[in-house]
Amino acid sequence: MIENVIAKRYARALIALAKEESGIDAFGEQLKSFKNLCVESDLFDTLSNSGYDISARLSIVNEILGKSDFHEHFKNFLRLLIRKGRMGLLVEINDEYVSFSHEELNRRVMTVVSAVDLSDDIYNELTQHFCEKTGKEMILRKKVDAELLGGARVHIGDQVFDYTIRKQLNDIKSQMA
Repeated sequence: MIENVIAKRYARALIALAKEESGIDAFGEQLKSFKNLCVESDLFDTLSNSGYDISARLSIVNEILGKSDFHEHFKNFLRLLIRKGRMGLLVEINDEYVSFSHEELNRRVMTVVSAVDLSDDIYNELTQHFCEKTGKEMILRKKVDAELLGGARVHIGDQVFDYTIRKQLNDIKSQMA
């Protein structure tokens, strides 16, 4: 729980830094890239392990960052995480950063759950409809759930718009009762 609060603080700080540099999406891509590198290798365990000397961990990070084209402020942010012993929160910081960046850039994630993969035209219509309805840009995520009879369910944040056949049948059943 406290880790989540700490991750939010670091993510907010990085968002503020990215706003100053006009690079919210760029910083987000750099954070995601570095997180993926760490998670897909043994690097994450090494950098987050307090058993290793901080100077050794900083040396490893500096060697990696020296070969990257990351923004200098972003590099300093990663070094700060090492010095403060917070590299273990990198995944959580990334998740919070994504959430804050969507807020900052007036975007929402829209997950469309359907029984089968829908055509691009239908996805585009749903995206356009909810863009107009919410006044926000939608980031489309597609999910296929074979247990649905048909139709689709749209999740935007904590809101659910249920257009499934099962929902329609339940509505008819309750009207008849």
